[in-house]
Amino acid sequence: MPTALKQKVHRGETVARFTSDMMALKWMDRKEVCMLSAFHKHEMTTIRTYRGEKDKPKAVLLYNTNMGGVDLADACCIPS
Repeated sequence: MPTALKQKVHRGETVARFTSDMMALKWMDRKEVCMLSAFHKHEMTTIRTYRGEKDKPKAVLLYNTNMGGVDLADACCIPS
């Protein structure tokens, strides 16, 4: 991970670093969220919560949307 992602960020802030084909992202929600992505760009999306509107990175939203399929696949792969 880039050294710039080791710095502290405040709630709602993001730090992103790029290479030619990879993005490293750090976002502070209740806890620090770090991601590596070869697909996403550093884009924010406004969502509604019961407390109001909130900005979230698009990479985090897509991960959370598709995470359930990974959990199902893991449940089906029971080691023998």
